[in-house]
Order: sequence, then C-alpha cells, then structure tokens
Amino acid sequence: VQALLDAQQRLVGMGVRGAAMEPVVDGKILSQLPLDAVKGGSAKSITVLAGGNLNEGTLFSAMDPDIAKLSVASLPGRVERIVPREHAADLIEQYRKALVNRGNAPTPADIYIAIQGDKQFRMPNVRLVELQRGLGSPGFSYVFSWKCVVPDLGACHALDVGFVFGSTYSEFHGVGTSVDRLATQMQDAWI
Repeated sequence: VQALLDAQQRLVGMGVRGAAMEPVVDGKILSQLPLDAVKGGSAKSITVLAGGNLNEGTLFSAMDPDIAKLSVASLPGRVERIVPREHAADLIEQYRKALVNRGNAPTPADIYIAIQGDKQFRMPNVRLVELQRGLGSPGFSYVFSWKCVVPDLGACHALDVGFVFGSTYSEFHGVGTSVDRLATQMQDAWI
C-alpha cells in the first residue's frame, strides 16, 4: 500500500492531476476491461444500479486551477485532449446550449467541467446499464441533482454517497428536514 501511495505522490509532484493511478488490464488480476466482461455476460445475474451526479466534474476542477483560466479560444484545445478533434467544436456548442437551457450563462470552464464530468462518470454508467439491459438483465440509472452547500460545486462528485448511507454533513450536504427526507427516500429506493 505504501509503495502505491508513494508512487501516486511522485506523479502528483510531477504535475499529473486527477486520477493518477487506476486499474489496468494485466492479464492476471484484471483479464479484460470491466465493460467488456459485462458485455460478455459476467454480471448477467446481477441487478445493476449505476448513476452519478449532475455536476460530477466541479469537485475535480478545484484541483486544476488552469480550468478557471479557460477562454473561448483555449477551450477547444483543452476539449481535444479528451475527445477526437473532429468532435470538439460540436460538442462544445451542444454543451453550451444544454447549460443555457438549464438557465446558466456558461463560461468556458463550465462547459469543460460538464464535458469532463460526463466523459469520466455519466457515460460509463450509461454504457454499463445499456449493456446489462441488452443482455435482458435488470439495469437502472440515476442522475442526482441535489446541490452541495459549498458555493459553485452544485451536485458534485460523491455528494450522493452521504444520502445513501445516512452520513450527511451540514458543511457539505446541508441540514434540515429536506436533507433527512432525501436520505430516507434514496435509501428506500436503493434497497
């Protein structure tokens, strides 16, 4: 464990941000990508519940100060790091429109954060549920939209976890009967 933590800290020290360490297919412990295994039926007998939060990427953007500096001119280059170049301009425009339709006046940072959050969290969850349902197995999906009390985080990554496990914190989740009611509703729904 300590060797892994030390390696991760060295990567962070070299400027690697975000998920510096993640599982890899090694042919021994992990023989194939998880979605490929599910597609092959490895979880066919398991009911799947997968989802995420509306603003998954906001929590991670705090770790990368360059995101706040994005401009209309620099946004496409940043998006091209995570999607094929030929799709970047259209993707940016579609996200801009979607954020405007939610009542926002999105900055380039808002657009990038939404794209990154969906790429890293929402789309893998959707793919998992689609694969499971394609095999005729139960699969359910959710989007959590409760807003964190910390300004600018919205429905950030991991905010749903406190509600599911009944471990909400006033500084993160809020406080009051609406918080308690939502926790009970989520626990009942998940069970």
